Amino acid sequence: PFSKAINTLRLPVNVYDNPCNADILFVVDATGSMGDEINYLKSEMEDVINRAQKNNEALFLRTGSVFYRDEGDAYVTKNSSFSHDVSVTDQFIQQQSAGGGGNYPEAVHSALEDAMNNFEWSEDAIARILFLVLDAPPHQFPKVIESMQNSIEKAAKMGVRIVPVTASGIRQETEFLMKSFAVMTNGTYVFITDHSGIGNGHMAPTDDDFEVEFLNDVMVRLIDDFCKNSSCEDIMQQENSVEDRTTILDEDKTGSTTFATVKFFPNPADAWVTIQLEEAIDEVQVLNMNGQPVLRKVTIPEGNTDLNVSDLAAGIYIIRFRKGKDVVSGKLVVGRR
Repeated sequence: PFSKAINTLRLPVNVYDNPCNADILFVVDATGSMGDEINYLKSEMEDVINRAQKNNEALFLRTGSVFYRDEGDAYVTKNSSFSHDVSVTDQFIQQQSAGGGGNYPEAVHSALEDAMNNFEWSEDAIARILFLVLDAPPHQFPKVIESMQNSIEKAAKMGVRIVPVTASGIRQETEFLMKSFAVMTNGTYVFITDHSGIGNGHMAPTDDDFEVEFLNDVMVRLIDDFCKNSSCEDIMQQENSVEDRTTILDEDKTGSTTFATVKFFPNPADAWVTIQLEEAIDEVQVLNMNGQPVLRKVTIPEGNTDLNVSDLAAGIYIIRFRKGKDVVSGKLVVGRR
């Protein structure tokens, strides 16, 4: 009976360094009004992970969890560290219950601090996903706002996708805030609807265009989407070979008659990409998968030039080199170690 609605914020799927690892963290509001949602996780979480694992046999999935309440409650946060054994996370969730709270805002910022600072996210993960299940906003104190900004910025830099799952009690301002979390970390926004039979009445979503699905199916689909990549063996060979980490663009591949060979490495890259040119060019651009320029450098001399990509979110990009009217392009993968 558990059906959920997901809006149409479908963002490009990112690719990270190694397709053999993926981290999934469940961050859950455990205050008094969240009993139905916690019971749902108790009954469905292990099945979600097992289904996702079956769909992605080459992956080693790790799961963990943070439960949070608020200042003055029995606890502010408690957590279960990442483990390859899904039963460890499941046992932790089975032991949790809803309680405390009372005032509307809760310690969302403390949970995000815990998630981003006290968990050892895999450095070579293909995907890092944080499901944030809640029905109340954070407090609006200046220190709380600063804390949340820092956590979201860190998540974006580390390639941790935040997927808010909002329950009954959510108001429009919290909907907008959670959507911003999703957009800034290249995640997506999920919300419970009245179809679910969980909790009290649910606010009608701002979006007119959305799909209604079972939450189990939504979570599995998102994990599948975020973990899409080339085969594990291909990327591992790329990681272990310096030659494979160098991308070469030349006239044989591009059909260009004026470009000399262009090389850029490493690929995947972390903070810097070295561009190696046999002759000067006018411009290099990096574009996201929507075709939008996110980085540009002009007048590139022959020889080696370093391009700083540390401010880009982890993912797949197009790198484009221009000389006069001629252009060659290649795929650039930005990861995080």
